[in-house]
Amino acid sequence: MIDGSIDEASALSSTRDELKKSQDGEGKVVASFSEGVSNLFDTSRGNVAANDIAQILAENQGSRFAIVSPLVAHCPLYSGEQTASDLRYAVADTPVWKADMTGEELESFVSTLVSSLSSAYRLPVVAGMHMQVAPEKDGGYRLESLSAILSSGPITQEGGQDTAAANEGQGDLASLDDDSRYSVVVSCYEWQAEEWDLEGKGFSRAGSTTLLGSVIASFEKAQRHSLPAYQDYFALS
Repeated sequence: MIDGSIDEASALSSTRDELKKSQDGEGKVVASFSEGVSNLFDTSRGNVAANDIAQILAENQGSRFAIVSPLVAHCPLYSGEQTASDLRYAVADTPVWKADMTGEELESFVSTLVSSLSSAYRLPVVAGMHMQVAPEKDGGYRLESLSAILSSGPITQEGGQDTAAANEGQGDLASLDDDSRYSVVVSCYEWQAEEWDLEGKGFSRAGSTTLLGSVIASFEKAQRHSLPAYQDYFALS
């Protein structure tokens, strides 16, 4: 016979267990973004979400520069609290490649990527660098110059650089030295790695490291608390 009584202790314990589960793994809040950024390309700012992702990758991998496919940003990076599951939805789980390149090699590599495309929406997204790109008469593009970005905005009190404090100007740039060597990290889809000839350019796979894993790790290990400041990485002549 059902008497309608409730085991309060058991119910409370079950509720606590469910709450704990929601805070573990995929449901754990790992970051909070004060504002969202778009993954849609525009001619003045490029792909802001992919640029933020590229900056986080470079930071996590200890590389001076990063280059990512614009396709790694699946959707906008929305404002508010972010769980590992949210980041998994927004960021591609693509492999990571690394190389040390001279300034001359790096500029030649980026120039090849730019000239191989007929749509500005597919231009590579870089971090730590500024690309000056010009359209060609045949509908393609060419790289006019590639510079190192020395700064990208003031540091926030949280310890990271917030997109809201972005440096919109094109100052704080420096020329790449042709003979100096720079650490470069790349993430893209496997089919793009073949198109970009990463192995032929001296890149090696960074083990089982992935872009998504690097982004989640950066927040989980408290390397940063918010999105980086937007870098003025791109300009159309």
